[in-house]
Amino acid sequence: QIFCLQDVHFTKEQEQLIKQQWGYNECYFSHYKSNARGTAVLFNNDFQFKVLDVLSDEKNGNYIILKLDINENIYTLVNLYGPNTDDPEFYIHIKNKLETIDSEKVIICGDWNLVMDTNKDTFNYKHVNNPKARKELLDIIEILDLKDPWRELNPNERRFTWRQPTPLKQSRLDFFLISHNLMYAVSDVDIIPSINSDHSVISITVTSSEIERGKGFWKFKIGRASCRERV
Repeated sequence: QIFCLQDVHFTKEQEQLIKQQWGYNECYFSHYKSNARGTAVLFNNDFQFKVLDVLSDEKNGNYIILKLDINENIYTLVNLYGPNTDDPEFYIHIKNKLETIDSEKVIICGDWNLVMDTNKDTFNYKHVNNPKARKELLDIIEILDLKDPWRELNPNERRFTWRQPTPLKQSRLDFFLISHNLMYAVSDVDIIPSINSDHSVISITVTSSEIERGKGFWKFKIGRASCRERV
């Protein structure tokens, strides 16, 4: 029902054409250049929702953040294209943006250009990809009490979403992170083959009627200064 795309290379001038080809009016874009970056979120019209707020990366096209009302549940949906450089400031920026939106239910998806578990989520890697950015992301996951739903449901499985044929390298660069209180509502998380891409599609199914009410959104650590995806 919601499709999150990364590295789309769309431009502002193409928005109306893309909306016409998609067939529905509810499309959101964050542009960079016609040959680099860019993100988009496209909505199907077979369910009731309201977009309450939109935050997008107007400078680099690396993310879109939407505050959504779906079945009287308020969600924060983040679609991001992580920098392919070791840039921890990007994830600090995302955390600061999330802090401005009052929501207990967060779904973050995208091509992160890093992995959560270097042992389980990579094949034939010689070095840890973007270690400083990865460390910052792991801290954010702890602070915000986020879960990797695919890994929660597949604790020991090794599957990858990106591959390079020569020399063969594979990794799970694409994944969801969700609020802890949404895990009860997740009925499926999958990795699906895609067409004409070196990345796979990832999908998650969340049933809004099964969502558990949480006590709050932020979980702060004492003494610390601190979505090719389909939902």
